[in-house]
Amino acid sequence: LFGLGSHEHTGGDPVAPSLLAARELALETGQLVVVVQVDLMRANAALLVDGPAAALPLLRATAERAGRLRLTGLQAMAELFVAIDSGLAGDEEAMTSWLAAAEARPDAPLEVTRLGPMVRALPHLLRHGQARASALFDEAVPPLLEHGSAIPIDHIGLWALLRTAVGDRDDAARDTLRGHKVAMATGIRAAVAYADAIAAGRAGHADAAARHFAHADAALAHLPWWNRLLRLFALEGAVADGWGDPVPALRADLA
Repeated sequence: LFGLGSHEHTGGDPVAPSLLAARELALETGQLVVVVQVDLMRANAALLVDGPAAALPLLRATAERAGRLRLTGLQAMAELFVAIDSGLAGDEEAMTSWLAAAEARPDAPLEVTRLGPMVRALPHLLRHGQARASALFDEAVPPLLEHGSAIPIDHIGLWALLRTAVGDRDDAARDTLRGHKVAMATGIRAAVAYADAIAAGRAGHADAAARHFAHADAALAHLPWWNRLLRLFALEGAVADGWGDPVPALRADLA
């Protein structure tokens, strides 16, 4: 059930019923490692649907539970996600504190040891410092993707989207993600599709840009907060390069 639920989650189902069933059985049988793993995915779903304010309480509770159980690797992962979501919420002080805690844990997973620069990129992203954010993502994502054990964290898709937005080796970034197993995550595939839209529009292919945009938009229909974040980049590209009808969507998303 946990395996099925993981596929439902990475496939873009915010409910992932098999994951919830696995959690119930894990509680009944005392398999608390599974409970913590499921709660990390539930928190990620809450972020993708409703944003960091919805995810942070569950993440903090999950980090505390993992700590009580002395599951330091899972505790570090929960703290990493608290740091990420704090960054996306604009709380740089909390982001820095939680990231330091995660990085200091014994047995910290690969994602924790590699993704620090990505976390530190998030305030720059929110301030529209795309070039600096892209450079920090470059420090984090390629080294992580070299390892076959890398899990499909949706945020990885921002690497290709940022590179495309700033026009820096963007073809290579999109192709890398398309060919990697992390692309099983709907959020990553949609980020690549939005990046494809930006690239097509910049090349003067307005119809192709609109098709890529519509494909990404449909893929994230059930993950509205993540969709609003990602498509801001594509909508800005549409304004700059004159394709689609970006202004009404931008007004709605920014509101």
